Amino acid sequence: MRIMLALTLITVAGGFALFLDGGARPQGLMNAVERTGLWKYAEIAYIPISLLIIAHTMLSQGRYSHLREIFKSTGVKIAAIFVFMCALQWAAGLPISNAMIGTLLSFVALSLIIGFATQILSAEEIFSTLNLTYFSCLLLSVILVAFVPNYGISLNIDEDWQGMFAHKNNLGIFCASYGLVAVGCWRTSRLLTTANIALAAALLLGSKSYASIAAFSIAALLSLSPTWLRRTIIRLRYPILAFGISASAAIVFLSLSSFSMELFEKDFTFSGRNMIWSYSLFGFIQHPMIGQGMNSLAYQVSHNSAGFFNATGQVLASHHNGMLALIYDFGMIGATAVLVALQRPLWRMNIRSTAAFMLISALIATIVLNTFEERLFSPNSFYFSLIILIFMIEKNPLCIDPERPDRTDQTINSRAAA
Repeated sequence: MRIMLALTLITVAGGFALFLDGGARPQGLMNAVERTGLWKYAEIAYIPISLLIIAHTMLSQGRYSHLREIFKSTGVKIAAIFVFMCALQWAAGLPISNAMIGTLLSFVALSLIIGFATQILSAEEIFSTLNLTYFSCLLLSVILVAFVPNYGISLNIDEDWQGMFAHKNNLGIFCASYGLVAVGCWRTSRLLTTANIALAAALLLGSKSYASIAAFSIAALLSLSPTWLRRTIIRLRYPILAFGISASAAIVFLSLSSFSMELFEKDFTFSGRNMIWSYSLFGFIQHPMIGQGMNSLAYQVSHNSAGFFNATGQVLASHHNGMLALIYDFGMIGATAVLVALQRPLWRMNIRSTAAFMLISALIATIVLNTFEERLFSPNSFYFSLIILIFMIEKNPLCIDPERPDRTDQTINSRAAA
């Protein structure tokens, strides 16, 4: 089960794509390496393997009771919302490609795998597994950057680091995702966690992935908060998260309004993201209620890459904003349903719970990252770290803390359902 969890993290992070491509390559779908035969399915092979492991564990150990908890979880509810929305889009006559279905199935499988792993494994086992997995990947990335540059360094003008990943942003997001679970990992091994933080920080600087640097920095700084500040953040979680989302939306609209100002050597076009955001909003307006389908932008760009380039000046099929991607793919109905589902882990929180504080910190970092990158609800390492925290806190809010009877009743909204 621990091996399955590690392989799932590496796969959704895109840890095999670079090696399947045979090294670094230019950006864009036009430069994608075509795979044939079984290699076409190498990156999703973990799905049937993991589901077989889950089925075997259930049959051999009689773990049927865990299914009820898994299907009640927020992660599986979000996956079910996306399945329902895709069925609605198909019924409405929108094009649903095999790649879009594949992304949806991968997302559903990811939710089931993490849900089952958190039911079977203890918090210590989960965090020790993550610690070792991150260390292995981060160390390999450093080795590739230092000694195998045709793999570890991007083929762009600045020669940014990409490590063991096919794009510098994938490396940045993988490093930033460690910040979400670092507090839990610290409880299992301080030495390994310190090494991972140092490696992640160095690789982030080399990748020059500024959104990931910001998300990692925020998560790291929040992890140093004193106890009184942690409890205050948990108590004020709704206004804090509302402010974060509002600030994110304000940045998008300021960028679209041609507002002029430089921040860290970046103007408010954010490397041309304003053109992409304008394109995304126009697409959302075409289907505002039900959206255009999961990962639909990649499908559209694959069929009209010239049109996308002419409209945005970009070759990478990404909204570069997770919130815009959500409403573009699933419309207002899907986005509203997801927000409602997310109330379950947020509504009833133990103010003394380390896991609760980690989740709020992770959500703040998620908003920051997804203002400039598209890593909100899709199979990726950042969502992996976020959803594993949600599953763990729903299973046991005090999973990271020492067992103390005086901590069990320190909840906010104690009348709410668990």
